[in-house]
Amino acid sequence: MELREHKDSFRVEFENGVSVEIRRQGGTFGGIGRVRCGTRDLRSPELPILPLIISPDGYRVHRLEIEQVRPDDEGVVLTLRPYVDLSGRTEERDRGGEDCWNVASWAQQPVRDRGGMVWLRLKEANRRIGDMELRGFSYGYKFRSRKYRVCRLHDRATWELNGRATGNVLYMRGHPEGPRRVIRNKKDEFTTARLDGDGLRAQFRPLFTELQGFSFQFTRSNVLVTAFQEPFPCMSLLQKSRGWNYIVHWHQLCGDGHGKAGSLDFPALEVLCADSVAREESKRLSQYEAVRGDLSERYHRAFGLQREQAVCCGELHASSGLSKAELGRGVARLAGAGCTEVIVPGLLVGCDKLAPGRGGRSEATADAEGARERIRTIVGLAHRRGMEVGTFLGPAAVQGVNENGPQGPGGGKGDALGTALAALKREFALDVLYLEAGSRAAHSQDPTGGGGAGSGNELATAIAFHRAAQQQGYRFGRNGPDLFGLSGRAVPYRVLRHNEFFYRDSAMRFPHEEVLAAGDDPHEAYFRGYANRLCYRVRFGGKDGGRPGLDAWWDAGFAAVNRAYTLVEEHMRFASALPGGKGVLWSPSAAGDDVRVLWAFVGFTWQVGEQASAYDVMAAGPVKLEGGRLEVQPNRVYLVQEVPDRR
Repeated sequence: MELREHKDSFRVEFENGVSVEIRRQGGTFGGIGRVRCGTRDLRSPELPILPLIISPDGYRVHRLEIEQVRPDDEGVVLTLRPYVDLSGRTEERDRGGEDCWNVASWAQQPVRDRGGMVWLRLKEANRRIGDMELRGFSYGYKFRSRKYRVCRLHDRATWELNGRATGNVLYMRGHPEGPRRVIRNKKDEFTTARLDGDGLRAQFRPLFTELQGFSFQFTRSNVLVTAFQEPFPCMSLLQKSRGWNYIVHWHQLCGDGHGKAGSLDFPALEVLCADSVAREESKRLSQYEAVRGDLSERYHRAFGLQREQAVCCGELHASSGLSKAELGRGVARLAGAGCTEVIVPGLLVGCDKLAPGRGGRSEATADAEGARERIRTIVGLAHRRGMEVGTFLGPAAVQGVNENGPQGPGGGKGDALGTALAALKREFALDVLYLEAGSRAAHSQDPTGGGGAGSGNELATAIAFHRAAQQQGYRFGRNGPDLFGLSGRAVPYRVLRHNEFFYRDSAMRFPHEEVLAAGDDPHEAYFRGYANRLCYRVRFGGKDGGRPGLDAWWDAGFAAVNRAYTLVEEHMRFASALPGGKGVLWSPSAAGDDVRVLWAFVGFTWQVGEQASAYDVMAAGPVKLEGGRLEVQPNRVYLVQEVPDRR
């Protein structure tokens, strides 16, 4: 690594060929300017990467003076002195919802925060993910102040391959209009903000629970990935506005919500680039999946969590007044439909506040013995047919946790939550728990970061539930978008359509009417979902004026897909999209295995090898190969095994 000083800047040149410009205006820090990987610009120099630091009571860091720029064994560290002035507007709201303002002297000139300091560390970063050799750098912030209580730091950046937005494509699961965003000219625009009609519902959204936790963008010849080294409370906005030629990546890095000693320390953001020419979108999809899988594994490991995988699931609407006989018939029908898991909405309604009760019994039981017996009946019926049983935990469950305060590993809350979940397990032997996404409503709405959607409370609560649930033997998910666990979020079919690859390990009701309205074949749409490990639920419940039964759209063709998925699901770990939208190819490991699973969308000839054998899972029989060629039929599932040559 080499650090060079120029009149108006410093330039850091890492050994991997990445160079970073650090701007200065006299002695003032001017932000990160041009970033290059070899001869390739990774961002437009039009706007610098410049942090914004504002205290909840209306003070802001007006400028950062450079005290020192020094290299060390790991990279370069910038030591910056903050100068603070009064911005006026605080993060509080009055009862009418209007802004509150700090009315101290607005004529005060910026003054040095004595004892305050900001550190910016730059380091080289290199990773191999899938078929990509990624090289880049990371940057991370530390903030200290004796006087000012700052609960978040805004990392304002733009990232554009070739130094301009035009020609870039972004993949972003969680975007309200679909996961693919193509920027062809300066007039194109998009935002990850959630819009409601003509209004703005949420400008910044949780990066790790609503957005996918990283950014993935590319051109014809390069891939750019930005990802934090570990998850933490972060609210994010990615936006390309009309007329701009840059893409804003604005992250609100949130602290612990208490502003203890004015101290903030955040994980670094890695910015990684790969030279990779792609003539087919299937290559980019496979690379995206490799990045998502790698980060998911790292992030789960950081919190001591196990990754979950979606299974065939049905819904039993026991709250619709079903008799014991009808409950038994419902479980039997769902089992016959190929479901291995049954979700019972409202199973714990009115008694889902998870706090230890008398004698170790959880208060998540009904007061009436009859209600408890009904829960045991449903669980017993399902278990006898080899099915797991799950339900949703609503805001009351979260409230019970928040009363103790979210803590990290070894904190008091984890012990109390584990005790409550263990009691629930003993009482009813449930297998799967979904935490309601709306449970954030139970949080405090402290805008400084102590609660609400913008704080770490949602992430901390979800992680605490996830860890405690898995430790007690549950499978865990959230009834909403999530990077951790299973996702129960219902996604509109207009967004899902031919984008199922992005919504892996989701479970939702099958949007039959939307599929028909789009002019698609329901069986093909259902097949595409399961081919991408997106599992659609079938419902058993009461019908208007009729006998309880499965959804009216259900037939044996859907059940065949369920049964095929269950047979091959253990081999579906790592996915590759086939060129031309032919299908999805799975293997049990990233390195590839002797066993592969093909979900075919169209018919084609596949050269599998002279020593291979193939099995048509849906036809339940072997397939004859001619010269190592498999004549693939559309909407079929094949299990292919290579016979290794041991000569």
